[in-house]
Amino acid sequence: MIRKSKPVAYVAAMAISAFLATSGWAQEPTVAGVWKQIDDSTGTLGGLILFRENNGLWEAYIVKMYPKPGDPENPACTACAGDRKNQPVLGLRLIENSKRDGLSYENGTILDPRNGSEYGVQLTLSPDNQTLIVRGYLGIPLLGQSQEWKRLSEDERRKLQPEIERVKLGQTPSNDRAKPAKKKPIDAKGAFAK
Repeated sequence: MIRKSKPVAYVAAMAISAFLATSGWAQEPTVAGVWKQIDDSTGTLGGLILFRENNGLWEAYIVKMYPKPGDPENPACTACAGDRKNQPVLGLRLIENSKRDGLSYENGTILDPRNGSEYGVQLTLSPDNQTLIVRGYLGIPLLGQSQEWKRLSEDERRKLQPEIERVKLGQTPSNDRAKPAKKKPIDAKGAFAK
């Protein structure tokens, strides 16, 4: 009788462990928050990118720019198509429709605001939640280029929070003038509160 109860207890313990591993108790990190985009050629900070989830898909917006000398002060995406045409680059939706699968995000697109071109994008988050590999590609991921982005530290985020909150995300210039955008508060991790 005792021998029969040990396998039952073992199976029950395994079932509970599996449940905890797939529930919120052992949640994997996500890309939610603010990331530093580093220019590969110069090693300088190009901008800050805010990721958030929208209806089960992930999107990212430019929330701060670090222009190089001679760059326009308030650039617009004049070569963009659709709702991003002539939209200010600050607040521009850079990445859209990325579907999360653990630490990977696939099937989305990334925009090059310099020329309005869109590419496929594959995102890979490091297990320590501090590094994000962003791979833009044409056709298949093999035909692409990767950048390594770093998560904004908690101190940096606190310092820049008021500036980030002022950015209107995804607003077209005509909608921007018609009515003020409703702001959603940003939580401690840099993601929009629900």
